[in-house]
Amino acid sequence: MDRVTGFTEVKAARKYRRRTVDEKREIVEETLSSGRSVEEIARSHEVNANQVFDWRKQYLKGRLGVDGRECALLPVTVNEVNESCADEAGDRSSERPLA
Repeated sequence: MDRVTGFTEVKAARKYRRRTVDEKREIVEETLSSGRSVEEIARSHEVNANQVFDWRKQYLKGRLGVDGRECALLPVTVNEVNESCADEAGDRSSERPLA
């Protein structure tokens, strides 16, 4: 019988890390704002550069959600309508030619 004189190391299965939408958005925004390359940023976050490019496409199409910093509600005040303004608006609508 043959003897085994060496051994081979069995590598564990690769564990993939799932990134949240917020993490993806932060990484993409870093690529868009900094002067560093996508590859450098991807490497620093331990992500494949191709994956970051895919996230960028999603980001530019608006599919990575909206950050609270990007969207803000504006205050609105509703004034009472004066009768004279309402009459003017009604008069203008009757002056339009029918198509």
